[in-house]
Amino acid sequence: MANRRVFVATVHWNSDDWVELQVSRLRRFIPNELFLYAFMDGVSEPLTKHFDYVFYEDDFSHPQKLDFLAQRIAESASADDILLFIDGDAFPVADLEPLLTGLETTPLVAVRRDENFGDKQPHPCFCITTVGFWQSIAGTWKPGVQWMRDDGVMGSDVGGNLYGLLRDNGIDWKPLLRSNTNELHPLFFGIYANCVYHHGAGFRDKLCRRDARLGNDAYSAFCIRQFNKMQGKAYLKWPRTWLRKHVNWYMRRRNSRLHSKVMADIAVDDNFVFTLGLVST
Repeated sequence: MANRRVFVATVHWNSDDWVELQVSRLRRFIPNELFLYAFMDGVSEPLTKHFDYVFYEDDFSHPQKLDFLAQRIAESASADDILLFIDGDAFPVADLEPLLTGLETTPLVAVRRDENFGDKQPHPCFCITTVGFWQSIAGTWKPGVQWMRDDGVMGSDVGGNLYGLLRDNGIDWKPLLRSNTNELHPLFFGIYANCVYHHGAGFRDKLCRRDARLGNDAYSAFCIRQFNKMQGKAYLKWPRTWLRKHVNWYMRRRNSRLHSKVMADIAVDDNFVFTLGLVST
């Protein structure tokens, strides 16, 4: 694996915050020769120097951007080269050579976010495979194939059709599971297999579906329980509407403060995963 080239596909959007953080750690923790492909809509032009190939298409969805990058990579890479999909707000925090070596026995290694109501699909915040395998299964990150979530709701998400391809063809893959020793948030600020960090919502709204359903601390969870008790009672329509707006505002504000604090720590502390207790010493 040490002799194989690694082709990275990532997406940055309307933020300069993650480019240098991500690229520096990719180069630090991947021993192989790297080729970096990225979409950089809304990112400052000087930062494009960190990537080998840069693309722009704001109308593309996130899955479309990743699929496009995989296609462009396949034009230059060989079948044995490694293909790494990684979210713009994700990066390795430990040597990735053991994961890369794992491709000798398992064709695809990816984060699986069990903490997000039992999501079953490989997640593109971090996924490694080979260029040849991705092409052989006509890999895609588009949603579509559904599964029953832990909250009893059928749903799909980015990577849904990839999950279906692997399942229907009986292909085993290695899931990387959340390994946080300290949970700052139930979904964000995740460490996976003690080697990959995913900030979560680094480029978008700071309120996730899990927050909206369950809350992100004791106070918001209490408010949501009261909100649910009001359901179906017409005379409580307006109090219920107010409570939902209030608790969403509260959770966004709390999450935004956490995001800012963690971002500040990441920027100045190479050992932030230990400082914040995300990984045990």
